[in-house]
Amino acid sequence: MKVPTVCYRDVQRCETSDWSSYEEYLDDVLREIASEEPEVLRFEIGGCRRGTLHAITAFDVLFRLYRSKRRVGKVMIDGVDVTGVLKPIYEQVFSNYDIVRAKVGIPEGHRHIRTEIETRDGRRIVFQEATMSNLLRAFVTVKTRPDVVYVELKRKKFDVPEYAEWQLIETSTRTRRR
Repeated sequence: MKVPTVCYRDVQRCETSDWSSYEEYLDDVLREIASEEPEVLRFEIGGCRRGTLHAITAFDVLFRLYRSKRRVGKVMIDGVDVTGVLKPIYEQVFSNYDIVRAKVGIPEGHRHIRTEIETRDGRRIVFQEATMSNLLRAFVTVKTRPDVVYVELKRKKFDVPEYAEWQLIETSTRTRRR
């Protein structure tokens, strides 16, 4: 489905707008998307000198769709697939394909190991030593003990001298019944 865009919050000065207000534009576009339930949304950015404001409008529409729990299969903005970038964090699964580079070491000026991961969509994720240690300990427990189904870790706040205030603590372990 092709979705027209307008200058973000400034439809009166937009060269390609057929709407009298930004709210009217949103009502029309969101209603049309809801009625068609398209698999692919293609936002049109061209035509106006203020294309950046049109791109912002496209993201505004998308965030409104996500807030209303509407999902679409694929999103194109000016010919670029932005679907992966817009997925909520809790839905993302990383495989080897998604990791461009990973580096484990002690950065200059630090005392503890950092694990830095660069993803193919340009994000940089850095885990501190304590976080990675806890995750790895849980991973090894599940991998080496056939009776363990999962290990759950939760963030807890502690006031312990020389330790970080927030700790990732094992809160439960589920085992198989024999």
